[in-house]
Amino acid sequence: MQFFTLAVAAIASASAVYAVPAKQGQDPQSGACNGYSCNYALQNLPCTQGTSCASADGGGDGKRCDVYNFGNGQAYAICPGKAS
Repeated sequence: MQFFTLAVAAIASASAVYAVPAKQGQDPQSGACNGYSCNYALQNLPCTQGTSCASADGGGDGKRCDVYNFGNGQAYAICPGKAS
C-alpha cells in the first residue's frame, strides 16, 4: 500500500514539471534559448525561419523565445535573434 501511494505521488509530481501547452489563439508560451534551439516543455524546438537562438545572431543561452503550440503536435518557436 505504501509503495502504491509513493508511486502515485511520484507520477503526479513528475507530470507537474511539464508546461501546459497554449491553445490556438492564446498568447505565446515562454521558452528559453538552448544552443541553437528553443527549449520548451522538455523538448528543443527549432527556431522559426528568420529567427535564431545563436549568440552571434543576438540570441544566447537562457534568452526568452516565444512558443506557439497548436495542440495537434505542431508548435513553432520565435527566437530573439535574427538569422544570418
